Amino acid sequence: LSDGRTQNSYEIKLNNKTTRSLVLAFELAGLPGAELDMGQFAQVTLQPQQRLRLLARVRLASDAGSGHTRAYRLRVLPQGAPDLPVIEQPAVFYLPGGGT
Repeated sequence: LSDGRTQNSYEIKLNNKTTRSLVLAFELAGLPGAELDMGQFAQVTLQPQQRLRLLARVRLASDAGSGHTRAYRLRVLPQGAPDLPVIEQPAVFYLPGGGT
């Protein structure tokens, strides 16, 4: 990016297989200093049986290194549904410079 940060884009696919509406929030875990940008979606509401695709952008400062990857987790947090677990999806952040 023009400010020196690196940005990776991800497509998130959600599918509500329950019989109730779900409100979901998102956060990153294991990638200190990263910023999660879900566009206009701080939270999403999924109706029963609804499917949705979202674009997520993750930005990380240039001092995070280069030429390697950083493993982290995207966390999906059901709001107001204490009976539902937090869902964690492993992901990889790619920094410029090739290599792993």
